[in-house]
Amino acid sequence: MAFLFSYEHEGVKDEFAETVANIAPRDFIFQSMIGMKKIDNRLHKWQIDFDEPASENAYKEGMKWSEVDGSETPTIVLENHCQKMAVAVEMTSESMLQAYWASGDVYDRETEKKLRKLKRDREVAFLTNGKYVQADDKNNIPGKTGGFKSMVSSEDGGTTVIADPLSGQKTYFTSTSTTPTEDDIITALGALWVTGAHPEVIMVNNTMATTISAMQEEGGARLKVFDGEDDKGINFEVNTITDPLGQTVKVIYNRYMPSNTVYIFNSQDWQRAVFRAPDTKETPEDGDYKKIVVVSDESLEHRNPWCSAVIEGKPTA
Repeated sequence: MAFLFSYEHEGVKDEFAETVANIAPRDFIFQSMIGMKKIDNRLHKWQIDFDEPASENAYKEGMKWSEVDGSETPTIVLENHCQKMAVAVEMTSESMLQAYWASGDVYDRETEKKLRKLKRDREVAFLTNGKYVQADDKNNIPGKTGGFKSMVSSEDGGTTVIADPLSGQKTYFTSTSTTPTEDDIITALGALWVTGAHPEVIMVNNTMATTISAMQEEGGARLKVFDGEDDKGINFEVNTITDPLGQTVKVIYNRYMPSNTVYIFNSQDWQRAVFRAPDTKETPEDGDYKKIVVVSDESLEHRNPWCSAVIEGKPTA
């Protein structure tokens, strides 16, 4: 798994940006897992290419060069919009001077709490946002980044779910059950095998716990899984799943995932697209207090719409 805990692109104010990146990486695990790139436009675009389908590819002796097929598969351009986020730390001079039971500077502690909120809000946006929203400052409409689901098996930001041009396989599924089932997970893994993807993670929240743990049952009974000879505890958790095609994925629980939803992906196929790395802005003084605003502007980028899968539970009536 590719864990990345700090910024490594041009233009970042390294010290502060790295501090933000290293706050609670296990709590905001999707951001910690995926890569990062620098972008120069809030509405950023990237292109993807496809392998050509297999063919017989046999020519006769004495062939003419003009007979060789020179056509190419089309390049697809995808796009997403950045989402500007901000948090503020505001404290009176008295609050900053007052002694507290906890050691350390209270302003630093309050700042860290706000930075955790910034990362929490970003994690939620990446995992739960729908199609991106174009910023419209004239009408006071903030831009919003398209979330994970909007970039899976779609070229138009999630409006239309379509099949992979090469394999003809869709990778976005809606279960016939309110909560996705084991069969749904196996089907989605099989679809990713068809598209040539290399999944490594199944990400869910607690609403999927029963389905995941049931994959370790045999004949309706929980299997007793021990870590060693001296371990007397019973582990009901499935740490990894290997499907019939030999693909092994690790199950990761993330409390910020949407309920009754499964994401299957490889962390190397996703990137945070950073237009403006987290930076501090001191506001003008107009009273006996201190206020600092932390601002960032980021988006999400997917290498290929068909290298990840989504399984949604059946919508409630």
